[in-house]
Amino acid sequence: MAAEADQKIEIERAQEREDDDPFAPLLSLESCFYDEGYALGHAEGSTSGRIEGRLFGLSRGFEKFEEMGRLQGQALVWSARLEDPKASNASDAVSSGGTLTPMKPTDRLRKQVRRLVELTDPEAVSTENSEDGVADFDERLKDAKAKGVVVSRMLGESGSVTHQGREESGKTVKGTGEMEDFGGVVKGKAKG
Repeated sequence: MAAEADQKIEIERAQEREDDDPFAPLLSLESCFYDEGYALGHAEGSTSGRIEGRLFGLSRGFEKFEEMGRLQGQALVWSARLEDPKASNASDAVSSGGTLTPMKPTDRLRKQVRRLVELTDPEAVSTENSEDGVADFDERLKDAKAKGVVVSRMLGESGSVTHQGREESGKTVKGTGEMEDFGGVVKGKAKG
C-alpha cells in the first residue's frame, strides 16, 4: 500500500512539473500537428472519396450500358437479316431506305440471335443500383458478349462484336480474342 501511495505522489509531482514547464507545448508540437492534419485529411478524403467514387461509377456504368446498347443494335440487325424478306417487318426495313443483305437462316443461328435479342432487351435489363441489380446486369452483359461473338463467328463477319466498339473509340486492340493472341510466352521467348 505504501508503494502505491508513493507512485501516486510521484505521478502528481510529474504532472505539476509538466504544468509548470513552459516548453511542454513545444515538446508535443509534432503530435498536435499530426492529430490536426489527420483530422483534416480524414474529413477531406471522405468528401472527395465520395465524389470521385460517384464519378467513377457513372463513367463505368455509362460504358457498360453503351456496350449493351451496341450489342442490342447488332442483335436487331441480325434479327432483321434473318427474317423472311416477304414478312412485313423485313420489307419495312428495306423500304425505309436501308438494304439488309439476307442471311442463310439455320435453326441454330436463329436460336442464338433470338437469345441475344432477349439478353439485350432494354425492358428486361435491370437498372437498379443495388448489388443484385448490378450483378444481374453484369451477368447479362457477359452472356450477351459471348452470344455476340458466337453469332459473329457463325456468320463469318470480319471483326468480333466485342472488339468493334473498342476500335471505334480509339483504343488499340490486338488479336482476335483467341487463346493464341495471349501476350505471354511464344516459342520460348517473352513478347516485348
